[in-house]
Amino acid sequence: LTQCNKLVIDLLQNELIDRGQKALCNIAKSGSKASLLIDNVAILLQKQGRFKEAQTLFEERCAECRKVEGSKNQGTLSSMYKHANLMREQGHFDKARPLLHEVLAMQREVMGSLHEDTLTSMATLALVLCQAELFDDAMPLYKETVAARRLLLARQQSSAQVPSKIIV
Repeated sequence: LTQCNKLVIDLLQNELIDRGQKALCNIAKSGSKASLLIDNVAILLQKQGRFKEAQTLFEERCAECRKVEGSKNQGTLSSMYKHANLMREQGHFDKARPLLHEVLAMQREVMGSLHEDTLTSMATLALVLCQAELFDDAMPLYKETVAARRLLLARQQSSAQVPSKIIV
């Protein structure tokens, strides 16, 4: 992108953040509308490198979700994953790891080992383990992720096959 485009995008993101933060002051912090707004504002803050502000929102969102929806709720798991990903992006692998372990364990229990979100968390945890130079811990997760993705791909291909007989 050109420098001008980057400046315009930055200005627009700042405006969206300001409006989002003002809206959060005027609505109850619980509920799906507030949750979506909190996530969106936190993601915009993260994109702008305003990590402390994003972290605060993600932490509030995770705490609220756990309290209202429970630890096994998909919204809670999504918020926890986003918070862990923020920690990873900042290089705080020691903080991201336990969050990702918890998310992955719950996703396996709630959604199953072959769910797309579970596989994404598995790959992200393996990446964090590599970034933390815990290669012996990362390799089994990478292998499990690849095997699961191959299985899913094989299932998709077999279900998409067209019958060999054409009826006229």
